[in-house]
Amino acid sequence: MPFIFIVATDSPLITIGITCFNAEQTISRAIKGAIAQTWENKEIIIVDDFSSDNSQSIIYDYVCKFSIVTCHINNLNMGCAASRNKILHEAKGEFVAFFDDDDLSHPDRLLDQYQTIKMAETTYGTNHIFCYTSMKRIYPNGYTLYMQALGTCQSGPLYGGDVANYLLFNGRKRGNFYGFGTPTCCLMFRTILFDLYGGFDESLSRQEDTDYAIRHSLNGGYFVGSKNELVTQYSTNSVDKTPEKEFTSTCAIIEKNKLYLNSLDLYNYALLWAKIRYCHFNKQPAKAFILLIYLFFLKPRRVFIHFMRSGPKRFLHERLMNHSGPLHSLWEFTAIFIPYSD
Repeated sequence: MPFIFIVATDSPLITIGITCFNAEQTISRAIKGAIAQTWENKEIIIVDDFSSDNSQSIIYDYVCKFSIVTCHINNLNMGCAASRNKILHEAKGEFVAFFDDDDLSHPDRLLDQYQTIKMAETTYGTNHIFCYTSMKRIYPNGYTLYMQALGTCQSGPLYGGDVANYLLFNGRKRGNFYGFGTPTCCLMFRTILFDLYGGFDESLSRQEDTDYAIRHSLNGGYFVGSKNELVTQYSTNSVDKTPEKEFTSTCAIIEKNKLYLNSLDLYNYALLWAKIRYCHFNKQPAKAFILLIYLFFLKPRRVFIHFMRSGPKRFLHERLMNHSGPLHSLWEFTAIFIPYSD
C-alpha cells in the first residue's frame, strides 16, 4: 500500500485521546499518565460521555492546570465509538494514541510507538499502519496477565486480510503472531487514516475496536506491535461488558462482513462460534457443548484446531482469574506451559 503524502516533521504533534464515563475513581490516573509522557509535543483530548459521577469535575481540574488538556462533554450518553470519533474530529496531531479512562500508560509509550511506526513505514513502504503496544492486565485477586502485542513475535509483516481472518473466525496464517487482539487502548496510528476508513461504528455498543481493525485489515493495512509492556490495565466489570452486548456486537460485525465470509464458506461458522462463546460466558455450558458438537460435525478439522488453540488457554485463564491461595499457585505453574493469547 503506497504512502499518503504528508509533510515530515522531526517531532510531530501527537494527540492523546481519552474517553471517560463514570470513572471518578480512575480518570485521574489515566490523565496523569498522559501528562507524564516524555514526548513533549502532545495534546490531550478528553471526551466525557455524559458521566453522572464526579468525573467531569476531576477532568476540569486538569483542564484548568494544563494548557495541553481539553475536554468535550457529550450532551447524552452516546457510547465509546461516538466519543472516539469526537476525538478524531478534534485531533490536531499527526498521530493519535488512545488511552482508556482506567488504564495507566508508561511515560515512554508515545515515543516507543512513534519509533515503531516510523521503522515500519521505512521497512514496508507505507504509512497505513496500526501500532499496538504490549500490556499487562491486573485482576482483583492480584493475578497479573502479561500480553504481547500482535506482530511482535514474527520476522515478516502482518498485513492485509490475515488479521481480519483471525478476528472473524480465528483464521491463522503460519508464521504470524496475533497476540491478544486489537484493543483501542493500546492503539496508535496516523490521523490521516481516519479520513480513509471513516470513524468507529457508532451502532456498536461493544467490539468497535475489532470492527475498526477488520476494516484496516481488509483495506490492506499493516499491523505492528511494541514488545514493551507500556499499558497497565486494571480489570473491572461494568454494565457495558455483558455477554449479551458482546454477542450482539459480534453478530453485527459478522453481518457487516457477510459477503466476505460467504466467499470463504465461513459465515455460518462465525455465527455459531459467536453463539458458543455467548453461551459459555452466559453460564450455559450444556448449550455451548451441544452447539460445539453440532459445529464439529459441520467442519470437524477447523473446529478441532480452533478449540485446541483457545479452549485450554481460556480454561486456565479463568481459573487464574477466579482462584487464590494454593489453587492459584497451581494454575500459575500450569500457565508456564500454556501461555495466554486471545
